[in-house]
Amino acid sequence: MFQRLSSRRSLLILAGIVAIGLLLRVWGLGWGLQNADVSRRPHPDEWAVYWLFHWFQLNGNLNPCSHTHGQCFLDWGMAFPYAAYGVHQVLSAWLGVVSGSGFGPRADPQFVSATLDARIASVIFSTATIPVAYLLGRTAYGDAVGLLGALLVALSALFIQLAHFGTPDSLTNLLLGLALWAMISASNRPSIGRFAAAGALVGAATASEYHMVLLAIPLVGAWILARDRSMRSLAISAACAVTVFLAINPYILLDFPAFVDATLHTLRVRTVDSGVQYDGRWAPYGPGWLYVTRYALGFGVGYPLTVLMVGGAVWAAVRRRRSDLILLCWLVPYFVLLTVSPAKFVRYSAPLLIPLAILAGRAVVDAWGVARGRRRAGVAGLAAAVMILTLMYDAAYAGLFASLEPRSAAAQVIESTSAKGAQIAFEAPADGLLNLPYFFTGSAVQACSSAGNLGSLSGVEYLAFDQFASDEVSPAGRPALLRFRESIATGGRYALVVHVNYIPTFLGFTFPIAGSPHDWRYPSHEITIFRLKTPDPGHSRVC
Repeated sequence: MFQRLSSRRSLLILAGIVAIGLLLRVWGLGWGLQNADVSRRPHPDEWAVYWLFHWFQLNGNLNPCSHTHGQCFLDWGMAFPYAAYGVHQVLSAWLGVVSGSGFGPRADPQFVSATLDARIASVIFSTATIPVAYLLGRTAYGDAVGLLGALLVALSALFIQLAHFGTPDSLTNLLLGLALWAMISASNRPSIGRFAAAGALVGAATASEYHMVLLAIPLVGAWILARDRSMRSLAISAACAVTVFLAINPYILLDFPAFVDATLHTLRVRTVDSGVQYDGRWAPYGPGWLYVTRYALGFGVGYPLTVLMVGGAVWAAVRRRRSDLILLCWLVPYFVLLTVSPAKFVRYSAPLLIPLAILAGRAVVDAWGVARGRRRAGVAGLAAAVMILTLMYDAAYAGLFASLEPRSAAAQVIESTSAKGAQIAFEAPADGLLNLPYFFTGSAVQACSSAGNLGSLSGVEYLAFDQFASDEVSPAGRPALLRFRESIATGGRYALVVHVNYIPTFLGFTFPIAGSPHDWRYPSHEITIFRLKTPDPGHSRVC
C-alpha cells in the first residue's frame, strides 16, 4: 500500500493535506482584533510587531531600535519581523481599508493592520511547513513516511494555534524543518555545497529565535555520520551559519551592546529570573519531562497523537539508523532544554513536533511493513483512529477562533447593561497578560484594581475575575486569591452576571482544556463577573 504510491499520486495527496492544513490555519484568523489596540491585544506578544513596524516606518530603515526612545527590541531575531514587514508592505493598501472599517470603532487601524499582516505571514510559514515535512520524511525514510509526516504536521493543533498569531514561532519551525532536511541530505550525499546549505539554514533559524543555535548539535552529528566528510565542509557550514545569521540581523553589529543586553535578558528570563518570576508555577504539573509529554504535547497535539509520536521516537532510538540519529540529535538536547528551563509554555515545545511527526509516520510504515493479515488491518485502523481523533480535536480547538474574544464578550455585556459611571474592580493591575481592565477603557464603566488587598474590593458594584490571574499569582498567594473568589461566589452579597468559558466542541464531542497551561487557553480565556446585589447608597467607593 505505502510503497506503491506514484509521484503524481503523492503530489495530489500532498496537495490535499496542504489544503486541510491551510483551512485549519486561516479559520478565525482575525480573532480578537475587534476594537483591538496595543493595550487590548488578544495575544500578549503581538505588541512587538506593532512597535517594530512603527519604528521601521519612522526610521526609514529596518533598524529595530527606536531613535526617539533610545530602546531596541532584540529579544527576537529579526527573521520574522522582517518577513512579516515585507508582507505588510505588499498588503498594506488592502488591509488599510479592511482594518479601518471592519474591526469596530475603538480599533486602532495601525495595530490591527500590523497584527493581521503578521498573522498572514504566520499562516504562510506554517502552511509551508507541511510540504517541508514531506521533503524531510521522504528524504529520511521514503515517500510514504513523507506523506504521513506531512499529515501529522498539518493536524498538529499547536502549529494551528501558532499560525493564528503574529509571533516568530511559525517561521522558526519552518526553518527548523528545512535545516533538518538539509542536514540529512548532506549526510546521505556529502558535499561542500550541501553542508553549506545546511549551515545557512541553521543560521537562518537562529536568526529567527536565538535558542535554535542548538541545531549545531544535529549539524555536527550529520557531519560525523556522513561516509565522506572533511573538516573543510564543516568549517564552511559553520561560516555560512554565522554569515546568514548576521545578514538577517545586521544591526547586531551596529549596536552590539544592545544585542548583548537583549540576549542576557532573554537568558535570564528563561533561567534565573524565570524561576523568581514564576515562583514554582509549574510545580503542580509534575517533573519537567512529564510536563512536556503530558501537557505541552498532550494538549498541543492531543493525547492519541502524543502516544504515537513518543512511540516513534522510542522506535528511532531502537533502530538507530543515520536519519534516526540526526533527528534524535535535535530531539534529545531540545527536550532536555525544555525540562530544565524554569519557564515552561506549550509553545516552547513546538520545535519538537516536526521530527516527532516524521518518526511517528516512520513507525506506522514500519509496523505496516512487518504486519500481515488482520494485524495489518489493525495497524491501519489504529493509525486511522489517531488521525480522526486528532482532526476532531483540531476542528474543536480551531473553532474557538471563530468565537468572540472572551474579554471583549464580557466587556460588551457589562457595558450594555450597567448604568453610566458604574464601577468595576479587578484582582490585579493591568499588564500585558492580565489586560482585562483595558477592555473597559473608554467606556462608561470606571475601572480599578486591588493594590495587594483583595478585601478592599468588596463593596464595588462589579467584580471581574480573570482565570489567568490565578495562573500568574505565586503558589503562596494562590490560596488567598481562591478564598476571596469563593467568598464572593458564595457569600450572598454578589450575583453572577457574566461567565465566559468556551470549551472546544466538535460534532457534540467536547475536549476540555481547562487544565492546560495558560498559553494554550488564549482563545478560551475564562472571565467571570459578579454584581453587588444591594449597593449601599451611603457608601461611595471610587475606583
